[in-house]
Amino acid sequence: MASIPRSTRVLLDRQADLRSDHGALVGLWQRETSRLVGIDASGALRGGFERRPTGEFDPQRHVFLGVGGGREWFAVEVGVDADTSSIHTLREGTLHDLEEEVVATAAALLGWHRREPRCEKCSGTTSVAEGGFVRLCNDCGAQVFPRTDPAMIVVLLDPADRLLLAHAVGWPERRMSLLAGFVEAGESLEAAVVREVDEEARLRVTHVGYLASQPWPFPRSLMLGCVARVEPGEPRVDGVELDQATWFSRASMDEAVASGDLVLSPMGSIARRMIEAWRAGSVSAADAAVAVVRDAGR
Repeated sequence: MASIPRSTRVLLDRQADLRSDHGALVGLWQRETSRLVGIDASGALRGGFERRPTGEFDPQRHVFLGVGGGREWFAVEVGVDADTSSIHTLREGTLHDLEEEVVATAAALLGWHRREPRCEKCSGTTSVAEGGFVRLCNDCGAQVFPRTDPAMIVVLLDPADRLLLAHAVGWPERRMSLLAGFVEAGESLEAAVVREVDEEARLRVTHVGYLASQPWPFPRSLMLGCVARVEPGEPRVDGVELDQATWFSRASMDEAVASGDLVLSPMGSIARRMIEAWRAGSVSAADAAVAVVRDAGR
């Protein structure tokens, strides 16, 4: 099996049993160890991690994220008048694992509250409940929950164990990354890999396997890392979504990165983790163990 992840780190205890207990949340809010993170409308962290909550706990504005690292974590949406640290910064490795969980959860929840304040069933007004993880419709009483959109991202390997990287239209020059795309309605993760690889590169997947996941709250994605093998062939891009796709051996990638001809995804991103795992030999074609069976009548 692939070596990523070597372990699953769950450092933020969300303590869902406390979300409906207003008194308990107020008690956590008032502790000396509690912290309030500010997130702006773009998903950027404002003011760092050392801000103590002040004033009264407002269940309509303040979201309870959980407990971790000896802290009780809350979040609130703020303006742009504080120091900025984009959530993208965590992909450069400047945030610790717990801080990454805190920021990702805060950005996902606060973005959901801002974008979808009305009931999805009757379009009525809603109020925040359950510490910020639910909205209750004031008209029909329905519970509304935040949604997560699954998206696959794949280490795509040919029979020579070369890795496919692609350049998306609009990206900076020389930046390339793994193929990725959303899972469609009624579709399995494996089927999404097969479809996206065919659509984006016109390559035929024969085997697929799962590696790891990473939340990406822009606005509400969950990246599902996979590895897949394809039949021999050269990629063909459409020029609309992707304008370049290239096979890399480990040696040719090392050379391109060293020369500056290739810029990889930021450190800390699941794309970069997967690429580096392949470069190190800890992800290979053997990890794509599930065979793809197609309709023989086609």
